[in-house]
Amino acid sequence: MEEIFKGLDVVSILKVGLPGLVFLLSLFSYRLLASEQQNAAPRKVILDSIRKYTYINLTFAVLTLLAPLAELSYGTDTKNKPFTIKVVVAETLSEGNAAVCSGEAYASKYLLIKNDSADRLVQVFSKSIIPCTGEALLFISKKDADDLGWSSTAPGRTAIVVSALPGYKFVI
Repeated sequence: MEEIFKGLDVVSILKVGLPGLVFLLSLFSYRLLASEQQNAAPRKVILDSIRKYTYINLTFAVLTLLAPLAELSYGTDTKNKPFTIKVVVAETLSEGNAAVCSGEAYASKYLLIKNDSADRLVQVFSKSIIPCTGEALLFISKKDADDLGWSSTAPGRTAIVVSALPGYKFVI
């Protein structure tokens, strides 16, 4: 099993979400078929099993394609549209993680935060959910604030934020 995934960073691939899983399953299917072809006489039972496995992969691939399309068609109107929010530095958060108010549509998604004045971008994952009263807030780590060009001691700042589709990550 280790030989199949040798040289791959499986954890990074799985962080992409369902598309990463589908990629790994497809790769596994390909390598199973390639190893069976090395035999002098491929076994029909094994080839039938690989065929069924491949059909399951194909089903997952179609679901991976349809899920974002359904989300765009039937989801709320806030998907992938930039919004402005007050961003606050939280000392307890680690780099790349964010905390958002409960009930927000961008919870448990990757967020791209832009500091317009410094023309800098940071990607974070809205991992933590916190109760908020009043205005919506986005909490980021000190390191992410530094990367945006903000002083971590300054009070909350306003930033432009875009959320990725569920299970997807921005490539920056």
